[in-house]
Amino acid sequence: METKPLEKIGLTKNEIKVYLYLLKSGVSTTGPIMKNLGLSSSRVYASLQELIKKGLVTYFIKNNSKNYQAENPDYIVKFIDDLKQDSLQVIKELNKIKVIKKPEQYNAIFEGFHGFKQAFEILSNELTKNEELYTIGFSPIGKGFQTLRNYLRNFDMQRNRRKIPMKIILDVNMKGTIGKDRKKEKYTQVRYLPKGYMTPAALSIFKDYVIHWVWTEKITIFIIKNKEVSDSFRTYFNLLWKIAKK
Repeated sequence: METKPLEKIGLTKNEIKVYLYLLKSGVSTTGPIMKNLGLSSSRVYASLQELIKKGLVTYFIKNNSKNYQAENPDYIVKFIDDLKQDSLQVIKELNKIKVIKKPEQYNAIFEGFHGFKQAFEILSNELTKNEELYTIGFSPIGKGFQTLRNYLRNFDMQRNRRKIPMKIILDVNMKGTIGKDRKKEKYTQVRYLPKGYMTPAALSIFKDYVIHWVWTEKITIFIIKNKEVSDSFRTYFNLLWKIAKK
């Protein structure tokens, strides 16, 4: 089975192995766990102690030996809820001590899909219905296209609910996919450029921001907050908008 989600909530690979073994075997002492998983006694004991702390494993004494058993997997949901509450408390405390002031000029580079989502958070938080979003979209891409399309669809549903207008320029080859998605939206205008005019990178221009999205094997996002730069790119966008066709 896929165990990555369990790693994401804080379980180590050894903890996952031990937990899955106990789920399958029912009840076990440490000896069979070590033998079947090929783990040293120290690693098995350490994993069991952590799983007990997390409430995913319990034990009882029988014949002077500890017998371990996995708790119901549904408990993982409670474990995640507890993690969330702990995280919210930490964030609350961090917000009390932060002294960060938003600069008039700001530059940042984000990487990976999580970085991609972080950049969209900035975009979403800054946009209001009084601000128009200008976007020059990607040319057709291969790997991860459906993931990108789904994410953009969800983002734009929220944007339209907030009545935030957008003009978007796409490669003509996107007409049947992302273009089709955007065309249905009330607060979106779509135009297309001929094949060969677009790049694997995209641009978003709003307020004093320019976001440069590079969707390749290594996703990279460049954010610039600078009025002169954003004004320049807005002029560039308007030039392309006049050339592009509906």
